[in-house]
Amino acid sequence: MSFFFGACSGSISGDAPSARQEDDGDAPSDDTPDSPSSPPNTGGGTGGGSQEPLHPTEAEALCAASGPAVGRAKVRRLTTLQYANTVRDLLKASTVPTSSFLPDTKEGPFDTNTSVPATELAIEKYEQAAATLASSTNLDAILPCKAASGNDACANDFIDRFGLRAYRRPLSSDEQASLRKLYNLGKSDSFETGVRLVIEGVLQSPNFLYLFEYPPTNEDSKVLEPYETATRLSYLFWNTMPDDELFTAAKDGKLSSKEQLVAQAERLLSNDRAKATLDAFHTQWMGIDKLEQIEKDPAKYPQYGPALIKAMRTETESFARKVILEGDATVQTLLTANWSAPDDDAVLAIYGAKRGDLANGRLALDSSRRAGLLTQPAVLSRWASEHASAVYRGILVRENILCDELGAPPEAVSFELPPNADQLSAQEILREHQNNVACNACHRLMENIGFGLENFDLVGTYRTKVGNLGIDASGELVETDVDGKFSGPRELADKLAQSEQVKSCVAVQWFRYALGRSPTDADACSVAAINKAARESGGNIRDMLVSLVATDAFRLIHAE
Repeated sequence: MSFFFGACSGSISGDAPSARQEDDGDAPSDDTPDSPSSPPNTGGGTGGGSQEPLHPTEAEALCAASGPAVGRAKVRRLTTLQYANTVRDLLKASTVPTSSFLPDTKEGPFDTNTSVPATELAIEKYEQAAATLASSTNLDAILPCKAASGNDACANDFIDRFGLRAYRRPLSSDEQASLRKLYNLGKSDSFETGVRLVIEGVLQSPNFLYLFEYPPTNEDSKVLEPYETATRLSYLFWNTMPDDELFTAAKDGKLSSKEQLVAQAERLLSNDRAKATLDAFHTQWMGIDKLEQIEKDPAKYPQYGPALIKAMRTETESFARKVILEGDATVQTLLTANWSAPDDDAVLAIYGAKRGDLANGRLALDSSRRAGLLTQPAVLSRWASEHASAVYRGILVRENILCDELGAPPEAVSFELPPNADQLSAQEILREHQNNVACNACHRLMENIGFGLENFDLVGTYRTKVGNLGIDASGELVETDVDGKFSGPRELADKLAQSEQVKSCVAVQWFRYALGRSPTDADACSVAAINKAARESGGNIRDMLVSLVATDAFRLIHAE
């Protein structure tokens, strides 16, 4: 029952999916740098700006003197992960039927579902899931009474409580009346039928499926309503609906000050449920949520399949958790750690290790060969192809770690293979781009980074030769704040870890993940505040996240 309302051609083989990130096509911001109400351009590593970023201390002084400023938010629909987590908490469900849901849309590398109208097919999938969940829910687990002895008073109490949690705010009188009509429609058959009809209707409502926030009508911006703030906090840190403590804080008006938000952020981040957000962020940031879409030659890589892919991803998730929840939580450690956390024999084999080599769930790495996230099998497998791994891996670093926008390759540029191409390795052919002015203008930004990871094959095994040909793992970073030559993955990781641009990019990526949009000029001071927290804490990601919730971008909503 439906209740739904209202690169250079000729040189790069096409054997790997495009590394370009999908996005929702942000409209140009009204908050131009010349607007007297806009904050200063403080930089932030997003790339593409024409203004010279201010020195951090200058930016902080100007931001302190400016008024509240926030970019325009987008209406977000629950991602598949958020839907599943929310339904589990709401219905105490053990399984949630989301396998047929349509893919989430992205902002940069992150699932956000911003400003995307639900298509007829998407609505159909939500209807099917709602019907399945309503019919299978253990009512005794969620009702304030026993289903077998339920009555109208119990149903009314349930509607108010269930509606509050599902819509993440108290129901209006009209909404209460609408849901009671559904209950009355079903109770002619039985109490249980009436309650299940309410559940089915709620799970199809836009008030459940969308994270609605209501902008001001007579001012530029306003502080979010308490229940809206509770929802932002819970979906940032836990990827699910608010817990009882957040609901109580919203009811009591204790989510208004920055100090109150920071305290809640610290509480939520210290809970094991924060692992869901850390997993989602790092798998999407590194692109390994799409690993199943990457094919390998089974003759060359017979071990590559669903089981190995899952184990690879689990390793990266476990590593990020250990760094952020148990370790120093720094960007530097994410990029340069001389250990990882594999827990699968096939993944250990890629490292040339066995279970006996693990100590407290960690595998010590040869620091001359591997360092941090970029040398983990999941990441290396995702950004690899038989003939152009350096390109794809370079794009990952340039776009996702440095936040530079490369744009689409020019259509008119061509590259002729050298006469002796059959005697050259794929890497040597790619290095020929350096001799082609038209190609080199773009490819030097990617390949010169990716060459540092050429010692790894398509599943992340370390190698010193390709066939009979040696590997040159030397490269160069250009147009960054840590420009210079390097040799191999360790030196590449060390240079990136020293970069303030990288730390700023990580802050921007968390901004995108948290708010479902990229920062605009109006968000410059919010980004500067996150960068300040990162700088003063040595790149501590926990501090970045806690500082984020105290920014205007998180606390306020802009007028339409």
